[in-house]
Amino acid sequence: MHGPKRFKHTLLYCTLTCQIAFRLTEAQENVSSCIDLGFNGPDCSDCDRIADYIKDEGLVGECHGCCSRTQVTSGSKFRSGVLEVCKHRLREFPHVETFVRERSESYPSIKVKYYFGAPPRLNFKSGSSSESIRIDHWKTENIEEYLKDKLLPAT
Repeated sequence: MHGPKRFKHTLLYCTLTCQIAFRLTEAQENVSSCIDLGFNGPDCSDCDRIADYIKDEGLVGECHGCCSRTQVTSGSKFRSGVLEVCKHRLREFPHVETFVRERSESYPSIKVKYYFGAPPRLNFKSGSSSESIRIDHWKTENIEEYLKDKLLPAT
């Protein structure tokens, strides 16, 4: 191929390559913004559960913008969990701070662990089942409701 035909093929190749690169960059930016918002690929049913606890249409809408319907939600209950948070950033999250300082003792199966720079996150693990959710902007009562739903009753 020489001349105009080769030019058309080269132009088509470059156009397609640019479109693919743009879409990949767009997808990466969406994933980054979802992580910045506190969502790490939640299942869409998790967003529905969040809506049960937190009556914030904006937050639930952001969750639905980041969710995936391909994951299987376990709906599991757990014997224990860990609330991870940075001790130095705790004041940035007043409701989480209230939970940690005043109410966490009411939940002996929840351990509070401090990790430098960590955003507030609840982690649950039991055998092969595990769940993790960021709680940056949750109210104290929403954290407690969520724990009551996720934790098995103490025996």
